[in-house]
Amino acid sequence: MVKQRGIWPAVFVGIFACWWAGGNLSAQDAIPTPGSGETLEVAAELRQDPPPAAPALPETVVEAQQRQPSAESTPFPSLADLDFGAGAPPGRGQDLIGRTSSASQGRFGQAQLDLRPLNRAGDVLELVPGMIATQHSGTGKANQYFIRGINLDHGTDFALRVDGVPINLPSHGHGQGYLDVNWLIPELIDYADYKLGTYYADVGDFSSAGALDIRLRRTLPHGIATATAGQFDYYRVLVANSQPLGNGHLLYAYESIFYDGPWDLAEDFNKFNGMLRWSIGDDCEGFSLSALAYRSYWNATNQIPQRAVDAGLIGRFGTLDPSDAGETNRVGLNAEYWRDDGGSVTRANAYVTYYDLDLLSNFTFFLEDPVNGDQIEQIDNRVYTGVNLSHTVRGDLGDHTLGFQFRNDNIFELGLNRTRQQQLVSTTRADNVDQQSYSLYYIHQAQLTDWARSNVGLRGDFYRFHTDAKVNPADSGTVSDAVFSPKLGLVLGPWSETELFLNWGQSFHSNDARGVNSSTDPANPLVKSDGSEIGVRSWLTPTWNSTLACWYLEIGSELVFVGDAGTTEPGPPSHRFGVTWTNYWQVTDWLALDADYAYVRPRFAGDERIPNAVENVLSTGFTVRQPCSPWYGTFRLRHYGPAALIEDNSARSGTTTVANVQLGYETNRLNVAVDIFNLFDSDDNDITYYYESQPMGLPAAEDYHFHPVEPLMARASLTWKF
Repeated sequence: MVKQRGIWPAVFVGIFACWWAGGNLSAQDAIPTPGSGETLEVAAELRQDPPPAAPALPETVVEAQQRQPSAESTPFPSLADLDFGAGAPPGRGQDLIGRTSSASQGRFGQAQLDLRPLNRAGDVLELVPGMIATQHSGTGKANQYFIRGINLDHGTDFALRVDGVPINLPSHGHGQGYLDVNWLIPELIDYADYKLGTYYADVGDFSSAGALDIRLRRTLPHGIATATAGQFDYYRVLVANSQPLGNGHLLYAYESIFYDGPWDLAEDFNKFNGMLRWSIGDDCEGFSLSALAYRSYWNATNQIPQRAVDAGLIGRFGTLDPSDAGETNRVGLNAEYWRDDGGSVTRANAYVTYYDLDLLSNFTFFLEDPVNGDQIEQIDNRVYTGVNLSHTVRGDLGDHTLGFQFRNDNIFELGLNRTRQQQLVSTTRADNVDQQSYSLYYIHQAQLTDWARSNVGLRGDFYRFHTDAKVNPADSGTVSDAVFSPKLGLVLGPWSETELFLNWGQSFHSNDARGVNSSTDPANPLVKSDGSEIGVRSWLTPTWNSTLACWYLEIGSELVFVGDAGTTEPGPPSHRFGVTWTNYWQVTDWLALDADYAYVRPRFAGDERIPNAVENVLSTGFTVRQPCSPWYGTFRLRHYGPAALIEDNSARSGTTTVANVQLGYETNRLNVAVDIFNLFDSDDNDITYYYESQPMGLPAAEDYHFHPVEPLMARASLTWKF
């Protein structure tokens, strides 16, 4: 049974704090909002994204050109050149005409994150149009992601980089491409550029659905000290600031979160997170060195079968194995260098990351082992290193970029054990894996006429998979493979503030090294994907911009979630057709609306359904803030589903609809906010599966397994700026 703790005390505390702040701080401390004509400098500092703190790794060959154009070269604007001045909020409200190579590119920044209630760090990814981040286990586990009709599991087919460091983990103990962003501190994000589809030569593995490049801040406009408290024993503390050090600046941040959650078994989630960054220089030339450290541990309430709830064995927030749990650590270093002299741009970064995960899960209970139960322990312990280099030369006939990427994953403990209440029963697999990738890419952009631009990309990837199998030596071995991925794009316009995009490209995902080197039925090392898109972006009115993209995607082998193993396995080829429509409308100087809708028709070859491929995603909301008023409010609604749960479509998930609200009061020195999650107390499911299991006391049977959305709850935050 859910803990009975009222929502209204937290709401009243937050409202009282807002009233107190309004009565005890002078009116001149109130921060006006952008869009009111004369925007005060402090408003631009605190409520808008600052100019990019460091040049992003290139998504095109011309990102830096308009920052410092040369007289001899033709300017090619891009996302990196956006001017965050007064007017519409940066990101969704900015003019992207002439700045992207496809209709499925865009940016969001700190301005959007500031005014959005975030229940968990993974919610940041939901600012990507059509993206859903759910959870089927404990808070410390990577989210379950869905986009473009693909069940990404915990990250496969969507690539994420943070300051150039790839976050997806290949040959992971729990799932291929495992993408854990729980260590991200949203307040440190400067901006993020998303690009959906297979059309971008600077990203390779795991990018069939798209990619996201997050850039963290080098400096902060002021120090931040935040304390948050909420229902179900939620507590968060954040301290962050930057200050001069030597010839540069040092940014530091520390975050802790404690959370029990609404589950019958207290989650006891503990998170400790810190970052240091020293940087020198400016946007034209500079260097930075970053270090991060993250640790979390938790009790896990995994998905449960519907018939166990119907039989009264447990409630909706109960667990059938209270010993499920997890623990993870991440420590990383990243050095970056950039230089833009007007005629060329050079960017480089080198990184090293230590990572480990120990995860205990029970998905089928007593189906396979009636005596000990079916709990499994998945272990991943690795160090991965890499280098990214790119150099752009600007010329009269276009811009040329040559890039090189290298990555090595040394996974010195990759295990799968059978356990009973966290105690070892037997070892199923124990492997050491060494995996390298070498990637070379070339991009050429040209202004063909005053109404046509071309984008040509070529990418080659070479992979080496080495597995040392301890349990079955026959599964040891070394396999190498290579893949070539061409990209083509044409942009027509603009005419009447409207552009037309035509794109085609190929990409790929790698498979788990253990499957690649298996002695029986080995998996293909690299699986290609092929995508195409036609899109249009237009300012329908001076304050309403809209983008429509129609796309098609084929994947050579679909990675399918297997419920009884808790991981993914290579499946048959698949194809998808979809439509994504995004909108941003600055209705008045105090009201902004946005709405994204994505529809997908996902099918295996042979026209069978793809399990857990979500067919509809709607994300919409509005932000209210009167110019020169310290008060603001945000309403967000997300809706997704249904999805086929098995190939013949005889079992389907329902839809999920959740609304969140934020009410805040901000001054020069103080911000008070109340977040209300699941405003209408929806009892929908965060995620639903269909597979066979056997809870104790019930016969084995195929059934719906679900993880519910968290109930109505409130959190109040107090932030002091120093």
